[in-house]
Amino acid sequence: MVSRIPFGKGAEDRTTLPSAVPTGLKAAVLSLRDKKMLIITSRGGDYATTMRGADFQEPYLRSVFAFVGITDITFIHAQPIDMGGPIQEQKIIEARQEAEKVANRW
Repeated sequence: MVSRIPFGKGAEDRTTLPSAVPTGLKAAVLSLRDKKMLIITSRGGDYATTMRGADFQEPYLRSVFAFVGITDITFIHAQPIDMGGPIQEQKIIEARQEAEKVANRW
């Protein structure tokens, strides 16, 4: 089953708070254990190279979702998007191609 959670400010709360599931956090952790998750982001900077140490997004999301039992997380980052023009277009194409590869393996 594929679930799509629109991500944005507060999305992690909607998926990790005990009130987000009928019988509380324990049931959520048990039902989410061994599930796979795909997170696709677009980011202004390029955190895969020299700014890797400044990437707080991916480690934070890994930590939040590990709390409820999701540890098999694949990230696809369209970055750097703030460059505009041809670079931005190429990075979006690359992210789409990676998403297709992941979907085929899923």
